[in-house]
Amino acid sequence: EKSKLNYVKNQDLLTGVVNNRLGLTMIKNVKINALEQADEKSCLALLNQVKNFKLNVQGTLGFDYSQVTHGGVKTENVDQTDLQSKINKNLYYCGEILNVDGDCGGYNLQWAYTSARIVAEELIKQG
Repeated sequence: EKSKLNYVKNQDLLTGVVNNRLGLTMIKNVKINALEQADEKSCLALLNQVKNFKLNVQGTLGFDYSQVTHGGVKTENVDQTDLQSKINKNLYYCGEILNVDGDCGGYNLQWAYTSARIVAEELIKQG
């Protein structure tokens, strides 16, 4: 709605949508002034920029800054019902030892908790 743009600066259009530094880069790319009041033209330019923005990954900050590890025991070698190894009976896997990784946001922690519970319940059943 146009009337709501009366109080918004261009630099605020992407707040909460993308990282602030990335948002300022996008604003520079479309050649609009970050401090000017937003209008329909700047909104459309930024919308197009967000939809078509591309980055070339140059590297990482290394393992110490990683949020998830990838690799581990292949899931096809594990029974999906109790997480027991299909190769070695009575060997169970849970958490990041399995080749399972999710998006950031707690999914990997949830997988660790859930898979640990599955294994624990199976071991309790066995006595």
